[in-house]
Amino acid sequence: MKLSISALLLASLTALTSAASINDIPQCARPCLEDAIKSKTSCAVTDSNCVCSGDNFSKVQGAATGCVLDACGSDTALNQVLPAAQKICG
Repeated sequence: MKLSISALLLASLTALTSAASINDIPQCARPCLEDAIKSKTSCAVTDSNCVCSGDNFSKVQGAATGCVLDACGSDTALNQVLPAAQKICG
């Protein structure tokens, strides 16, 4: 389950960075991902090239996982956030 949640956050983070897809990410996950991007990288929230590259992705993933699970619950995280996120940066 831990691997699934990590994959979920990785995917949801990248989905958040696409202006066209941000509306596909459940509202409960957006603040978590935005805060993680802002606090752990120098990337703009909408800069998918920056967020998806190098260490940035793993830094944000680590910072956002607990928040997304707390804010959205595992069912929403896996069944709504993850599918929306898989559209981007995959």
